[in-house]
Amino acid sequence: MKHPEETQAYCPYCKKHSKHKVKKDKKGKASTMAWGTRQYERVKKGHGSKRRGEKSIMKVNKGGNLKLTCSECGKSHLRGYARSKKEPELTSA
Repeated sequence: MKHPEETQAYCPYCKKHSKHKVKKDKKGKASTMAWGTRQYERVKKGHGSKRRGEKSIMKVNKGGNLKLTCSECGKSHLRGYARSKKEPELTSA
């Protein structure tokens, strides 16, 4: 799936259409002290040598987000894309 590096899109902050720079959104580093992480570690403890919480079936394709940064105000927002086997490839037009 090809996607241009720069596109005309609606900016919810400026409330108008303007040029946006496009990047792939990346997942941030998980916090080890977050409540969910601590709970998962506690629950995982009592299973001995077996791992708990591993998925047996992995999905083949993956969805995600594109990060659009407004050229006028500099603020960015996300745009989701549908599940597809190919990752979006950013091309300069």
